Amino acid sequence: MHHELRLLPAQFALVIGEKGPLGGWPLHIRDSVVPRVLERDMVTLCEHDGERYTGRQVMRKIAKIVRPDKQSEGVWLWMERLNEGDYCELAALDSPATKKHRCRDDAASSADVRSVKALRTRIAATLFKGALDCAQANCIGGMIAVMGIARGVGITVPMAHLAYVLATVYHETATTMRPIEEYGKGAGLSYGEPDPETGQTYYGRGYVQLTWRENYEKASQLCFDPQLVQGVVDFVQGPDRMLVPFFAAQAALFGMRSGWFTGKALADYDLPDGSYDYINARRIINGTDCAELIAGYAHQFEEAGRLAVGMGIERAQLAIGAKGSDVLELQLVLGLPHDGVFGGQTEEAVKAFQREYGLQADGVVGQAVWDTIDREVYGL
Repeated sequence: MHHELRLLPAQFALVIGEKGPLGGWPLHIRDSVVPRVLERDMVTLCEHDGERYTGRQVMRKIAKIVRPDKQSEGVWLWMERLNEGDYCELAALDSPATKKHRCRDDAASSADVRSVKALRTRIAATLFKGALDCAQANCIGGMIAVMGIARGVGITVPMAHLAYVLATVYHETATTMRPIEEYGKGAGLSYGEPDPETGQTYYGRGYVQLTWRENYEKASQLCFDPQLVQGVVDFVQGPDRMLVPFFAAQAALFGMRSGWFTGKALADYDLPDGSYDYINARRIINGTDCAELIAGYAHQFEEAGRLAVGMGIERAQLAIGAKGSDVLELQLVLGLPHDGVFGGQTEEAVKAFQREYGLQADGVVGQAVWDTIDREVYGL
């Protein structure tokens, strides 16, 4: 579970280790908060000067909870730094961190994901035949977390941009959503030769193949480490770090936004009517190769995103004999074997769901059922 806590500057400095012992002092919290906090939970500590957030924040994992005695009010939390694996775990949670990963006074952007469960379930139904493995789920969650990090430094990521980045990753990794190395490691190309200064070779790595030393330098300047410190991860001396999902997600989003790959950037394909040119956006990575195919993926990711931010999407009315991705989503929500075919077992599960929520138990999935799923299952 994830929590967010607001600290005054002096307390913030002590807890994160700027003053006092290495690793920081423990944090004292009141009894009203205690029942919600457990060991191994993760927490974002946000500095607040009494009037506004300063923009400084760090993430920690709760290592130990200590209550000095039964008469004491509150407990002491001993915390430790997160590693990359912890951050990816956080990114995959349907938690406040992924819903509103920010310590700011401004309003959430239009792409502020409210339900990671809705996002992942809809994506699983439309693009993964009903099943996301751990790497795929972590990639999607990681992209949401990176979107939150970007917002924290003043970068707003529109839903269409996020959708196109995910569609590109889906295509470039052959649907695995795992960071990969370039086939052949740049053999026969200039960037496939060891750099005379560093001895490293800057062939393609990541969710989207990052090539050339200058792009690894850009990533070193712009990317954040798991403690949300920017510009401290050296990809020039350690280019294989781009195979770490947390870093690969940042390179994909920041690189496509800034035009690292071909000079074309995500914003170049925003249209005046507010829509997005998903077909020509392929030029951000590789001309028009597979442009229409990837555009189709992007529309599916965008639809899932609209659902996850609470904008609602159009789904079919379902009954016995129906087939397709809407049936798959329904089966995933109801915890059924997911074959995408609305049969007798699905009908009985729908009737049980309808009875549970006071709906007419006719086994037909109409708008009232979808609205109830969005509200009661996804929390939208």
